[in-house]
Amino acid sequence: MRLDRKVALVTGAASGIGAHCALRFAQEGARVAGLDQKKPVDAAAWAAVESAAPDALFLDGVDVRNEEHVATRW
Repeated sequence: MRLDRKVALVTGAASGIGAHCALRFAQEGARVAGLDQKKPVDAAAWAAVESAAPDALFLDGVDVRNEEHVATRW
């Protein structure tokens, strides 16, 4: 596993490229934290991330363009 003991923070993880990146990082052994303004579009896709990385974390309602907002959500 190339990413063992690494942490991947993925923005835009609710769908599209972000969701695919989160899954790939998880498959490579990373601990994954997914952030997005909305909930995952495809619950099964995020379930696959959690299956590959059981300690994966997803936070919705996070606007990463606003530093103060991220600080209060994390």
